[in-house]
Amino acid sequence: MALQTNPELNSKIIYELNVQNHSETHDFAGTEADLDRIKDLGVDIVWLMPIHPRGEKMKIGPCGSPYSVRDFRGVNPDYGDFASFQKLVDAIHARGMQVMLDIVYNHTSQDSVLVEQHPEYFYQGPDGKPMYRFWNDVYDLDYSHEELCQYMIETALFWAKLGVDGYRCDVAPMVPLSFWTRARAAMDQINPNFVWLAETHHYPFLTKMRDRGYNLHCDAEMYQAFDITYDYDVHYFYEDYLKGKGTLKQYVDGLNRQKAMYPMNYIKLRFLENHDQARVCSLVHTDEQLAMWTAFCYFLKGPALIYAGQEFKVAGRSAFNGAEAFPRREAPWLCDLLRALRPIKKLPILTHGAIFLEEPEQDSILVGRYEWQNELFLGVFNFHLVSGKAALPLPDGTYENLLGGTVTVKDGAIPAPLRPVLLHIKDLKLEQGSFKEHEG
Repeated sequence: MALQTNPELNSKIIYELNVQNHSETHDFAGTEADLDRIKDLGVDIVWLMPIHPRGEKMKIGPCGSPYSVRDFRGVNPDYGDFASFQKLVDAIHARGMQVMLDIVYNHTSQDSVLVEQHPEYFYQGPDGKPMYRFWNDVYDLDYSHEELCQYMIETALFWAKLGVDGYRCDVAPMVPLSFWTRARAAMDQINPNFVWLAETHHYPFLTKMRDRGYNLHCDAEMYQAFDITYDYDVHYFYEDYLKGKGTLKQYVDGLNRQKAMYPMNYIKLRFLENHDQARVCSLVHTDEQLAMWTAFCYFLKGPALIYAGQEFKVAGRSAFNGAEAFPRREAPWLCDLLRALRPIKKLPILTHGAIFLEEPEQDSILVGRYEWQNELFLGVFNFHLVSGKAALPLPDGTYENLLGGTVTVKDGAIPAPLRPVLLHIKDLKLEQGSFKEHEG
C-alpha cells in the first residue's frame, strides 16, 4: 500500500461512464448535461473511460475500442476538443466531484503516434517489428526504454495539470511496478492527493501470462504504488454463486481471506458490474435480490462503483466499441436506494472499523459486522429471499433499520429479512472477542 493512501477513499462512490455511450450526442457536452443527475446519486468521483483518439488499424467494432489509443496526449475529436474537455472537468469540480481518467499504459493502437515515431518503444516480434502479447488490435509497450518511461510520466502529469484528480490504470499489472512507483513519486510533487486505482486481474489470467514468461504483478505487489485495486480475486466467486455454480461460503471465505493477503490498510474497489463484466441484472431477476446485492456492495469495505446504466437496471452488456447510448428505463426505487446508501457509506465506522463476515449458516443469509471503538454496525442480507433466521450479536429488543423500518431481535436472532437490514449501534460495550489474544 502506498504509504500516503488516504483511508477516506473507503467511503467514496465512483461512477464509471463511457462518453461514447453516455448520451445521444456521444460527446463531452452530453456527459456534462447529465452531471446533476449523477451527483444526485451520491457520486464522489466520475471515472471517464479513455477519452483519447482511437486507432483505425485492426479496429474492433464500428467505433473501435477506447482502449486502443492513438495519442495519449489527445482527445477523441468525436467527443469534442480540449476546451470542451476542460469545460467538463470544471463542471464536475463545480459539483463537488472529482475526475478520474482511464489510462492505458500497457499498449497503444497499431497506428499510434508512438508506433509511427518510436517503434523501438515496443516489444519486438521475430521480424523485428512491434508486437502484441495478448490483444491483437494493439502493440505492447516495452518499459525497458528510459525515454518511454519519461514520456509516459510526463503524459501522466500533463492530464493532472488540466485538473484530473486520479487515474484508473488499465491492466496495470502488465506494466512494470518500477514505472508505477516512479510515476506516483513524480505525481506527488504536484498533487499528493492524486488517486491511483489499478485494474488488477483474475488469477487465471495472471497465472496464464506468467506461465508464458511475462512478469505480471499480483495485487499485493501493486499496493506499493496504488491506493485501490480491483476485487477480481473474489469476483468469480460472486458470479459463480449467482449462476448456481458456487456457494455463498466460497465467496465469503474469499472476502475474508483478503484481510490476510494484503497490507493492513488495503482498499478494494467493490462492484456488482463494470464494462468488462456481466451486468448484475443479467444475473439477478427480482428487485428484491437487486436491492440485497446493491446494499451489500455498499456495505463492504472499499469504494463502491456504479457503472453507467446500473441505476437504470440495464441487463445487456454495453458495446463500448459501438455508438449506441445505453437504454434508460426509469427505476426510481433503485435510485432512492442509492441515495439512501450514500450517508451510510460515509459513516466513520465503515472506513475505520474492522469488518467481519460470518460463515453463512444457510446458502442465502449473510451477516456481517464492523467493530470500532464503542460502535457496532451490522448488515443482514438474504440473497435468495429464503425463510429462516439470522443470528445477531445483540440483546433482544427492537432496532432501527437505517434503510427504513425496524427489526426485532428475539432469542438472539431475527427472521430472515426480505429487504436488506443495516443497524448502527452506538455506546455498546463490545467484548472484542475477535481480537482476544491466543492463550497457549
